[in-house]
Amino acid sequence: MLMVIFGAGASYDSAASLRPGINFPQRPPLANDLFHHRDEFGQYAQKYTPLSNVIERLRGRNSNVEAVLQRWRDEGEADKWPERLRQLMAVKYYLRDVLTYCTDRWSSRVCSATNYGPLLDDIGKWHFDQKQVNPVSLVTFNYDRLLDLAIQRAALAPTFGATINSYLTSHPVFSLFKLHGSVNWVRVCRHLAIDARVPQDVIDHAVELRGQQCSEFDISSNPDEVRRQHALLIPALAIPVQEKGTFECPESHVERLRELIRVVRKILVIGWRGTETHFLDLLRRQLQKLDALMVVDRDKAAANNIAMLLRERLGPPSEQASIEPFDGGFSDLINTAETERFLYS
Repeated sequence: MLMVIFGAGASYDSAASLRPGINFPQRPPLANDLFHHRDEFGQYAQKYTPLSNVIERLRGRNSNVEAVLQRWRDEGEADKWPERLRQLMAVKYYLRDVLTYCTDRWSSRVCSATNYGPLLDDIGKWHFDQKQVNPVSLVTFNYDRLLDLAIQRAALAPTFGATINSYLTSHPVFSLFKLHGSVNWVRVCRHLAIDARVPQDVIDHAVELRGQQCSEFDISSNPDEVRRQHALLIPALAIPVQEKGTFECPESHVERLRELIRVVRKILVIGWRGTETHFLDLLRRQLQKLDALMVVDRDKAAANNIAMLLRERLGPPSEQASIEPFDGGFSDLINTAETERFLYS
């Protein structure tokens, strides 16, 4: 069976008609551009005071966003500076707003014609031709909904995305695993004596929310919704840090992913750097035997390095796998027959 892994590079290069090199403010950003000096991004940062006070530290020419946020998280968790917790909560709301904006505006700019659609079509045809029984595992570390929307537009998926569990069960071909959360997901925190009516209230109470067990996930299409009956809603987005040790999704999703990994024989990687060690550990533990690995990146050397890194991290199950680095990025992949060749070989 097939697994496809998407990173930020997939959404960044998600429209063949507007490939990288053509500057559009709506383009979904790479990790180090999440806090870029775009006017639209600045307006969202300005909404949340704890972030607007320190956002320049995430915008410096030599800034490593994940390293800075890692330091903030460590300082907040160690109680060295409680304000870090409010800043990180503000980052969650900012990322939700920015990536929602990019999803909506980018989809509109390209008239919903993203590279995700043709890729899903190729995979769906292969799944039908080969009479596959198990679903294809689509694993994404992106918060945006570009892939979600492409699945919704695919045939036979009218209820996809309506509930958290529908991401796994409502399509006959695809199960989507958003391991770092989504702009339209929330954690539901019950039985908290916190009076919050708007997002800024939740940010102000971030210190009190530390350590709270909010394991229930739900869908929320209203960015200003912070309460539902007696429950508090918090954006379900993983802070982009260097040491990513947990997933931001229901445990039932992780458990289902464990089951599907055992039957995976081919992995296609698009725009992912392979730095999520907690996911790689999960793959290594559950993978039985890998026959083929293709890594898609705009840079051939980068694609080859990522492929070698993955073979090393996955260990014995991948030792006999064919390794194929593909340079040119997502758009070039869609404009060639390489996806079909990889699937049917």
